[in-house]
Amino acid sequence: MFLDREKLKSFFNRLSFKRLASGFSVFSTKEKLFFLLLALAGLAGLFLFLTKFYFSRTVLVPRTGGVYVEGIVGHPRFVNPIIPDQNEAEEAVESLVFSSLFKSDGSGGLMPDLAENATVFEDGKVYLVTLRENLFWQDNEKLTVQDVIFTIELFKNPEIQNPAADFWRGVTVEALSDKTVKFTLQKSYRFFPYYLSFKIMPKHIWQDVPASSFVFSEFNLKPIGSGPYKFKKIVQDKDGKVLQYSLVAFDKYYLEGPFLQAFNLKFFGNQTEALASLRKKEMNGLAGVLPESLSSYQLKEILLTQVFSLLFNNDNQLLQEFSVRDAINLSVNKKKIVDEIVQGGVMTDSPVASKDFSEKTRDVFDPETAKEILAKAGWQDRDKDGILEKRISSKSQALTKLELSILYHDAREISNVAEQIKSDLAVIGVSVVLKPMGINEFSSRLQARSYQTVLLGQASITGNQPDLYPFWHSSQISAPGLNFAIYEDKSADRVLADIRNSSDDDLKGLYEELDVLVKNDAPGVFLYLPKLNWLVDGSFRLPETVVLNSVGERFSRANEWHLYLKRVWSR
Repeated sequence: MFLDREKLKSFFNRLSFKRLASGFSVFSTKEKLFFLLLALAGLAGLFLFLTKFYFSRTVLVPRTGGVYVEGIVGHPRFVNPIIPDQNEAEEAVESLVFSSLFKSDGSGGLMPDLAENATVFEDGKVYLVTLRENLFWQDNEKLTVQDVIFTIELFKNPEIQNPAADFWRGVTVEALSDKTVKFTLQKSYRFFPYYLSFKIMPKHIWQDVPASSFVFSEFNLKPIGSGPYKFKKIVQDKDGKVLQYSLVAFDKYYLEGPFLQAFNLKFFGNQTEALASLRKKEMNGLAGVLPESLSSYQLKEILLTQVFSLLFNNDNQLLQEFSVRDAINLSVNKKKIVDEIVQGGVMTDSPVASKDFSEKTRDVFDPETAKEILAKAGWQDRDKDGILEKRISSKSQALTKLELSILYHDAREISNVAEQIKSDLAVIGVSVVLKPMGINEFSSRLQARSYQTVLLGQASITGNQPDLYPFWHSSQISAPGLNFAIYEDKSADRVLADIRNSSDDDLKGLYEELDVLVKNDAPGVFLYLPKLNWLVDGSFRLPETVVLNSVGERFSRANEWHLYLKRVWSR
C-alpha cells in the first residue's frame, strides 16, 4: 500500500520551525531538558560515528616539507664513488646524492634501488638485472644501463686503483637493452648481489675526463647523481675546507619521496665542536657520539657488521711463537675496552662479524695465566726492567726483548683502545710502542704489510652473512688482498671457499667450522663489534635501522625520512 504523495507533501509543508517551537513550548522543564540531552546524545553519537568512519577509512602517510640538518666529523674532499672514501663525510654525501642497483635495507640485507628486479640463471653464475622506468640524472639526462657498465669499467681502470678492481675484472658485463644488464661470473658466488650496491656514475659527465684528472674535476665537490637529494650549495672556508653541503629534494626521484624539502650536512673538525652545535639545537642529528641523552633527541644504537681486532703479522719472528699470541689474547681486557672506551660495542672473540657468534663470547681475561704461559715458554725478566726476554735464535746468544709495536689510524677512540692494550700488555711483561698514523700513511703501511701488529676494523659488504674470504684466505696475503694477519691455513682456505658457494642450510655450520679453525691459531685478538650511537631529533620519522655495514649506510633510505604526516583515504 503506497502513501498518498499529496498528503505526504501537505504534512511536510505544515512542518515548520515555528510549529516545532510551538510544540516544544508546551513541554515541561524536565521534558525540555530530557529532549535537549537526547538531541546532544544523538549529535555526539553521529560525531563519533563519523570520526570512527574517517579514521577506519584513512591512513597516515608522510607529507612533504621540512629541513633536516646532520652533523658529521670530518671534511669531504672527493664526493666521488669511484675514488675510495677517506672519511665518513664523503660517504655520507655520496649516499644522499648517488644511487645503486640495490641498497641496504637497514637489517643487514638488501632492497631494490635503481633495479626493478634481478633474475639468476645457471646456478648463480648469471644475473640479469632490469632497471626501473623513467630514471634520470639530476641534470635531467636519462639514466641507462650504459651508465652502469661505464661505472664498472672505471672500477677496473688501473689508474684509479679502486679496491674493487680485481673483483670486477672477473665479471663479464654486457647490455641487453637500455634497461637490462647481464652479469656473468666465472663461478657461482652467493654474495654477488651485495656487490651491486656500488654507486653509479653518470657516463655523460665523466666519459671525457681522463682517469689521471679525476681528482681535479669540479664534480668531485659539486656532484651530479640520481639519488633522492641533489647538490644546491657548498660552503667553504678561506682555505677551501668544506664546512657545509646544502642539498634539495630531487623532483624526478624514482622511489617514494623524498619528503624532506632539504637535507643539509654540517662538517666539524672534532666531536667536541659537533656536540656543542647539537646542544645549541643547530642540528637535528649527530652520529658517533657517546651514549648520552639529550632532551628532544632519541638515541639510536645500531650494530655495525665489523670486527675490530688487534691483528698480528704472523710473518714476524716474535709472533710466530704461539705462546706469545696466546698470552696476548689472555691479557687484553676486552670488557674494559667495550664498557669504558667504546661504550656500546659488543665484545667478541670471533672473526665472524655476527651477533650470534658475539653472544657466545667468553671473557677469557686472565693475565696470571698469560704470565705462566710465557714463563713456561722461557720468557723471563732477567734484567728486572719489567720487559721479558729470551734467546729466540739458536744462531745467536743475544737475548730478544718481548717488544711489539701497534700500528693504527690516529683517531680518538682507536687511540684510546691502543693505549688500553699497551697498559694491559705491560702487566705481563710485554713492551708496546704505539704508532698512530694519518689515513694515507696508515693505508700505505697496510698495503706494504709493514707492521708487527695492526689495530683496525674489518667489515664485509655482505651484511649479516659476512664473506670472510678477503680477510683470511691465503691468496689474499699480498696487496691488494686484505689478509693483514698474513694468515695461512689449508683447512681455513677450504672453508672460506665453501662459504662463497654454500646453501643457506650449510652456511651456519661452515661459519662455526671457520670460527674454531681461526681461533685455535690465535692470529690476532678479536675485540668487539662496534655500535653506532646516533642522536636524532625525535620530531623526525626514520625507517627502523638495526644493522649497518658502514656508518654512511644510515642514509640509504633517506628518501623515506619525513617530518610531517597527513591522512589520505585508504584503497
